[in-house]
Amino acid sequence: MNIGPMPNGEIQPEFVDRLHWMGNWLKTYGESVYNNKGGYLRPQKWGCLTQAKGKLYVHVLQQNSGVIRLEKFPYAKIGKAYLLKTGAPVAVSLKDGVAELSVASPTAEEPDQVVVVEIAKK
Repeated sequence: MNIGPMPNGEIQPEFVDRLHWMGNWLKTYGESVYNNKGGYLRPQKWGCLTQAKGKLYVHVLQQNSGVIRLEKFPYAKIGKAYLLKTGAPVAVSLKDGVAELSVASPTAEEPDQVVVVEIAKK
């Protein structure tokens, strides 16, 4: 995060604000980061993936990314997809090994739109 104390040992107010912001983000989205591993795709222009047992987390970081295409989707079925923050459903389809998600663009207030894709059991 590239922060450090000033000569008097205090941390600059803007750094404190950023740390509080990050802490609040982790309260909401920590599930998509902690105890997970990288997704099956390398980071893409639109963002990246993380995954945990039975769930794939799609981190949409690019504005106006439109439909997110997950090529070579490694699972046969999708249970459901929803926004991690609100639980609002996200339109998802799976056809010929490609999953497509319709996701709203990130904003300054919400720079990472995290979609949870629950993998259906066979």
